[in-house]
Amino acid sequence: MVAKDGSGDFFTVQEAVNAAVGGSKKTISILVRPGVYEEYVSMPESSPRIELVKQTGAEIRDNGFTQDVYVAPYKGDRVCAISYTFDDGLQEHYTLLFPKLEKYGFKGTFWIWGKCIENESAMQGKPRMSWAQIKEMSDKGQEISSHSWSHTNLKRVSLEEVKMEVEKNDSILYEKTGKIPRTFCYPFNAVNSDILKITSKNRVGTRTEQYPIGGDKSKSTPESLDKWVESLVNSGRWGVGNDTWNIAGI
Repeated sequence: MVAKDGSGDFFTVQEAVNAAVGGSKKTISILVRPGVYEEYVSMPESSPRIELVKQTGAEIRDNGFTQDVYVAPYKGDRVCAISYTFDDGLQEHYTLLFPKLEKYGFKGTFWIWGKCIENESAMQGKPRMSWAQIKEMSDKGQEISSHSWSHTNLKRVSLEEVKMEVEKNDSILYEKTGKIPRTFCYPFNAVNSDILKITSKNRVGTRTEQYPIGGDKSKSTPESLDKWVESLVNSGRWGVGNDTWNIAGI
């Protein structure tokens, strides 16, 4: 247990993490008592799975946070970026898509929900990437970021469960890649103002809306798509245009 007032086993979160290194391979939960902890918490590669359980009023402020993301120029020098994003950690993202991105020098954002990588029963019959493959992609500059821990609809659970979904997935992504997730994608695009406050903390942005641009059911036109993109640019929102395409045919 971590407590700033000395009533716990450790004064800082990092001390508790360091003490867990080299122990059991099972998930270790570290209870953090109320207080503001001004520290950057580093998870060593040799550490076991660590879950930070923060009581109400406990806050960890990462003073080592640096803004290492920049935005490319857009029409009229406005602040906007176009990115390629891919959900759910599917095996084909590694075997088919990743080689194509590497070939043409493109970078993408891969939204991972950790439970489907960890637990075969959560894979829903769809082959998923391994952590080794995800780490390889991360090392080569592809962004690995958070899609929650279990891909649950965040609007249907309590805010405490939302925090758990966010923090648990952030923790394992950092453990496996050595990089802190700086963006977030909402499962089922389910978000409200309370959820946004939790998911946007210490992040560059979160993906807040979707727009169908391909497939038989799409009613979008070049004009409607342009209007939607203009609205994103003018408001600074982050949206995704959904399309169905053949990865092997890129």
